[in-house]
Amino acid sequence: MTKIIFSHALVFKLTQSGRILTPGGIDNNYLRRFFDAGFDDIYLLSRSSVSDVEDVEGYRELENVNSFFLSKYTGGYKFLFSYSFYRDLYKLLKNDSLLIINYPSSTGLFLILFAYLFKLPYVVEVASDSDQYKEKRFGIVVDVVSNLLGKICIPRAVGALYVAQFLKDKWNCNNGDIVSNVHIENISSAKLFEPKDGKYVVTTVGAISYRKGIDVIVDEFEDLSFSHKIELNIIGPVIDEGLKQRIDNLKIHNVDIICHGILKRDEVISILDHTDLYIQASRSEGLPRSVIEAMSRGVPVVSSNLPGLKGIVDEQFQFRLNQSGSLKKIVSEVLSSREILSKMSVSSIRVASGFHIDFTRLKRKQFYSNCKNLIQ
Repeated sequence: MTKIIFSHALVFKLTQSGRILTPGGIDNNYLRRFFDAGFDDIYLLSRSSVSDVEDVEGYRELENVNSFFLSKYTGGYKFLFSYSFYRDLYKLLKNDSLLIINYPSSTGLFLILFAYLFKLPYVVEVASDSDQYKEKRFGIVVDVVSNLLGKICIPRAVGALYVAQFLKDKWNCNNGDIVSNVHIENISSAKLFEPKDGKYVVTTVGAISYRKGIDVIVDEFEDLSFSHKIELNIIGPVIDEGLKQRIDNLKIHNVDIICHGILKRDEVISILDHTDLYIQASRSEGLPRSVIEAMSRGVPVVSSNLPGLKGIVDEQFQFRLNQSGSLKKIVSEVLSSREILSKMSVSSIRVASGFHIDFTRLKRKQFYSNCKNLIQ
């Protein structure tokens, strides 16, 4: 029997009846890749807490997953400092199993070093760059450590999956492939553009925070001179209360800013279907799912010039984060031409098609089938 030990840093909930509840991100569709490749059992290794109720709002049940690690090592990160945890993990990995490490993550830093030192079979799913930690306390130290471990350990992995080419270039593994965790089930058609009610609708999805660059959008729009009215939708939780307060107090000519907070997926899709331009202004990101979601609805996309977005967003529609006025110039140019918007819409559909679930599922199946053969 071949087993997968899938590690992550999410907090899963265990109910009294033994159900495993996920807050999202890692769901049954995500874990399906391992069953597709012929693995028989999945052990979930992550943080966990015990729930007093069987159903938790916002959580969904995981199916056909072994809760051994979740049940035995409940709580926060303390299991990472437990001798018995590493003993249990070592025994499993020596018995026809493969460890999947989500990297870079707090859990992943410990596990990749452990697997490397003891020459255990592991695969790395590289989801983002190590610089995602820079804004956090001691983030620069974590960035340096995760970057170093990536350079040392990922080349020695059984295989590695990357969400973007620049991550493969940074931490290369010979048995590596590029396939995003984003999967699209439905792809719309290219849009026709005409200001509705005399206004254009612009949308961004992401927490109101410095990392997501919401302040960049607000700064550029505050100085935007445009003939049509603009409705600017910001969808996501509030991380920076000061920035949210500033947005609430802003009064920009011809621009109405609407902060929606957290919305359900179908509500987000509904807004995207009425959106004329999507903006991703992140300062740090791998490949944002929201960009591909917007593209799948035929929405033109303007983004910051992050490495993870190269090849996804046309270079002429990527603005420089450190250059004031760069975003404003592109937005003005794009919204002034229905021809440009139409061409961008066609490009969005083309890019999104490469993320259709049938295509990504096949690539993951081939990758993990190959890894399974290698460890056997």
